Amino acid sequence: MPTARQDPLFNPENVEIVNLSQIPQDPVTNFSLPETATPTRPHSDEDLSQLRSILPNLAGFTSDFLKSQDLTSLLKLAAHSNAADSSTRSLEVKLDNNCRIRNQGRQFEASKDNGLDILHPIRFLPGPACPHKTLVKLAKSSLSSSPLIPTSDYDISGFGMINNVTVKGWYEAHYPESRAVQLKLFSAKNCTNSIKNSQMIALNKDELTVGEHFKDLISHSEVRSALWTYTVVLNHTRPWDKSGMMLMTWMLNNDFLVGQLSPSMVTTFIDEIIALNRQAYVAGKPPLTVSEIGREYWEFGSRRFGGLSKHVAA
Repeated sequence: MPTARQDPLFNPENVEIVNLSQIPQDPVTNFSLPETATPTRPHSDEDLSQLRSILPNLAGFTSDFLKSQDLTSLLKLAAHSNAADSSTRSLEVKLDNNCRIRNQGRQFEASKDNGLDILHPIRFLPGPACPHKTLVKLAKSSLSSSPLIPTSDYDISGFGMINNVTVKGWYEAHYPESRAVQLKLFSAKNCTNSIKNSQMIALNKDELTVGEHFKDLISHSEVRSALWTYTVVLNHTRPWDKSGMMLMTWMLNNDFLVGQLSPSMVTTFIDEIIALNRQAYVAGKPPLTVSEIGREYWEFGSRRFGGLSKHVAA
């Protein structure tokens, strides 16, 4: 009996390419093979053991399935699986090599950047890959010597946010240590063309003062829209800060707590998380992760209601 390497069927020129999308599949592996493929002779258990040793990509298929195929079909199957594995391994090697190249760092020439039509090439590099703890440490060091300059001319119209951010929202979003950030600052209902419409007149003793007044969010849809706007704004004003994305992820995983908390209480919870992230930044710590936000939710429930009975995702 010739070995597999001596068998002429191992010659790639003898392998016929078939259209895998039009032929039946193995019920276990879902891999397709020709419906007309019939063995020239049954494969014995010893044959299958030998085939699996020299064609390891066949290991995941059932013995009954392999016995029902001729050698040509088995070679096609092994070749297809091997090509897929080789492609994956090749990508893994490339990614590993790219990581080593990136770790060596790159030198960039100084050039002007106005954030509008003159942009430094470094803006088009992938985002930082370092842990959040390192990112916060580096951000604090950089911002202490070169504070952010608040502006409000970011183009977020592509997100459908033509008039979703208050003037105060744009201003405060530039400062990681701001105590004034609230979710309602990123709601369309609080954006007006007239500053007077967002002012509140109050009589304190004998003085007439003018302060800010923002409407509360009264529906879960308003809360959802405001948080999404807040996340987009952070992505523009502080692209290194992923706190909004992690908060948005947790809220999406838990359907914005619909049926568990009122819109007012959901807003309060979100504002507390924003405040905790501010405190973390001041202390040089990273923002709350998705799992940590989940734990904070249970703490929030204990403080507010003496506990929460409904399950939420981590």
